[in-house]
Amino acid sequence: MVKWKEWAPGCFALTLYTNERISIKVEVMHPGTSDVPHFHAFSTQWFLIINGIATFSHQENAHELNAGHLKTVKSCEVHSIANNSK
Repeated sequence: MVKWKEWAPGCFALTLYTNERISIKVEVMHPGTSDVPHFHAFSTQWFLIINGIATFSHQENAHELNAGHLKTVKSCEVHSIANNSK
């Protein structure tokens, strides 16, 4: 059974595959939601914006990503993302 997990208010993740080396997820962030600045000690993350506009903060620099943009974040890099779409 497919199960979405709410990881923050209005933010949901569906894990497609996971093992000790990799985790593949689909995440949904409703408009007006965000996460807090954080880092991952051992994993690289890729963010593909499917719809809307994401404000992405990476290493203290913020910029907007539109649908179709892909952003890579290496392990130990501080980052956060917000959905400022209406």
